[in-house]
Formats: sequence, structure tokens, C-alpha cells
Amino acid sequence: MSDLPTPWQNFTGQYIAGAWRSGSTRKVLENRNPYDNALLTELSLGDVSDLDDAYQAAATAQKAWAQTLPNERSALFMRAVSVLEARHEEIVD
Repeated sequence: MSDLPTPWQNFTGQYIAGAWRSGSTRKVLENRNPYDNALLTELSLGDVSDLDDAYQAAATAQKAWAQTLPNERSALFMRAVSVLEARHEEIVD
């Protein structure tokens, strides 16, 4: 069994404070295939309150990140590299 994270599904919102959520507006951005104009997904758009929430979450997370030891940061980045390498074909497809 692989220890890779499962692929995301139903990506329709914003990742804020460790969770996926829909934007606060009712507006939607259509993401289309440039080759055949097929609809790939619809993304829920955010507003200023979403931006403020994301900023506050990032400011909070940065305090913990600043306390992380360099070897722990390195291990995290190396893990990200291994996931990207393992999913190369999925990402570039």
C-alpha cells in the first residue's frame, strides 16, 4: 500500500486554515480545456472576507513554521518532492 496522499476530488473551492471551503460569493469561474473548450471544473469564487480569513490563517501558521527546526523543514520539503515525483505523470497529464 502506498503512503502517498489520495488524489483530490471535487476541487471547487479554496484551501484556507487547513480545510477546503467554498468561496463566499455565488460567482463561479469555469475552468475549460483550451483545446476543445470542454468544461473541466467550476470554481467557487471568494471575496474580501475569504482573503482576510486566508491571511489570518497564514499569519497564524507562520508563527508555528518559524519555530520549526531546519531539519524538520527540510524533511517536509523532501516529502513534497517525493510526492511530486511519484505523481509526475498525473500532474503533467
